[in-house]
Amino acid sequence: KFGILISGGGDAANNHPGFWEDIENLYKHKVNNENYCPQNVKVIYYEGNSGDTSVIPDSMVSSATEANIQAAHDEIARKIAECSRNSKDATVQKMVSNHGEDGDGIVLLDTNYLTGGELREQQQKLIDSCCKYMYDEMTQCFGGQITDSLKNLNDKNKTEIHANSAAGSDALGWGDGAGSPFLLKKIERLAAGDDYESAVDSARSHYRRWLEAFRDTVQAHKDRVEDVKDSVGPQHPWIPWLDSLIAQDSSLISDADSSISGGSPSWVRYQFKKYCDWKKVKVPPGGEIKLKFKGEGGCGNVTLYEEQADGSKTKVKKWNWNLPGSAGYEPGNDERVHKVPEGSTGVFWIHNDNGQFSVTVDVSHKQSAEADSPSNGILFANISNGGNDGSPLEFSEIIAPFYSVPGIHMDGFPLTELPMMIGPCGGVEIFQGEFLAEDYNPWWDDMEIYINVLDVLQPGQLLVQCPSASIPDHIIDITGPGEYTIPVGAVTAPGPGAIIFNAMESPGMEPCIILDSWALRTLVPTWEGPVYVCGDANGDEGVNISDAVWIINYVFIGGDPPEPYEAGDANCDGTVNVSDAVWVINYVFIGGYSPCDTNGDGIPDC
Repeated sequence: KFGILISGGGDAANNHPGFWEDIENLYKHKVNNENYCPQNVKVIYYEGNSGDTSVIPDSMVSSATEANIQAAHDEIARKIAECSRNSKDATVQKMVSNHGEDGDGIVLLDTNYLTGGELREQQQKLIDSCCKYMYDEMTQCFGGQITDSLKNLNDKNKTEIHANSAAGSDALGWGDGAGSPFLLKKIERLAAGDDYESAVDSARSHYRRWLEAFRDTVQAHKDRVEDVKDSVGPQHPWIPWLDSLIAQDSSLISDADSSISGGSPSWVRYQFKKYCDWKKVKVPPGGEIKLKFKGEGGCGNVTLYEEQADGSKTKVKKWNWNLPGSAGYEPGNDERVHKVPEGSTGVFWIHNDNGQFSVTVDVSHKQSAEADSPSNGILFANISNGGNDGSPLEFSEIIAPFYSVPGIHMDGFPLTELPMMIGPCGGVEIFQGEFLAEDYNPWWDDMEIYINVLDVLQPGQLLVQCPSASIPDHIIDITGPGEYTIPVGAVTAPGPGAIIFNAMESPGMEPCIILDSWALRTLVPTWEGPVYVCGDANGDEGVNISDAVWIINYVFIGGDPPEPYEAGDANCDGTVNVSDAVWVINYVFIGGYSPCDTNGDGIPDC
């Protein structure tokens, strides 16, 4: 567990006490509540002196220079690499509490700045060293600009990244002598046991209320001053002073309104590694979530579930063929939007229906997309139920000798309609889940039933049936917890179908099992692979100087990454940086080796 806590402050006139309080508050939480070692938390503050030596000694504080920030990242990158060599997962916590400058980035000491692109390049080293989890907290002004820049981090399909900002891209960040109310609420909820995304959601709501109360207080003061001005008459010597107070209050009200309307942006990049994994996100009701998919080797299918007030989960959307290069991909599928109605709980679960991929989830308090992304489940053969999270609680305790439920494939289907236990010892002895193969597509031609057994109360033989399949009946031995896969061949489509779990087939051998998740999924290959020209960073199907400029903009000023990312890796070192731009320039102007041809033999090496 590693931390980097940064506040530049600029100069004595602008280094507010709340900046240090943010550092101290998060430091104490990490060390006292989350067992971070003090020597692994790098504190980079103003001129290099502690704001409270009883909490953090001067010897642990460095001045806020770019060189010191770089040194902190380099040291932690080395430690992360050591963790990786010892098969230990590394977590990095980053926080920036500061005066941010619109368009300039993070204020350091004096008049120096660290841009979002420069911060991203330093954090990329942590990912390259095999960081597993990364958390970025921004309490500075215009912090949304920094979090947006960090979206261009190359996660290498291994790093889960959470980034959030109290202030939007065009708004000030607010606080007082106690620090940022956004950060304080988040720390409070984390200490109370909330998961990270729930804590961010609580902080977002609290910060908005805090801003509204602040604005209303200033408005009340402005109203009183205007009353005084009206009462003293236009020639009173106080008029210039009163006008200055009114102007000051008006400016504060305008800035607060801007911060309220800008919201507190956040995003998370989840790594999906295994079928039926699911990840939680929280969205303000009336807002929206945007999903951006990346990866290769599968299709990136997901089901979106909404968690209701009673904790039950309901299928909301099925989005298929989300990865460029997958067999059914269409332009635009890699970005999906769900608009969240006002009456929603705002709690959603993204369920992995296929393969390995990453998804960046943007959370917004308002709806800006032109349209909701409709389900397109009919284009694929997959019916997933429940998530691999070590809990059966998304299902229900149903006791019946025979239990049948229709529509398990449909949007709006609640998982509480499904039993958590199969067997004669307190569950459903014969379960039938009915579905409709709405239209034929080739993905129905080779299917399997997947069952993840969480616990076995009594081992035995389970009859698994899919009557509309070419291999309709299987008897499997349930000996213990784990994953069981049952090939069923081609499933008739279009047409009705059913999945049946029968624990009554063998008297004396009836199993009793608790389910974590189960599914009917295709085995037909779904990946065709991306088509791109190596070195063509801007996607215009040629390699020229504009590609070098594209890479330089990405590396230094937070521009868009190459798409696909691999197209920008001209020297085959696994990442995109300034050396790739140099490679392209050498190729274009002085006859250097072509992109990806590192040996000059005319054969691409990556």
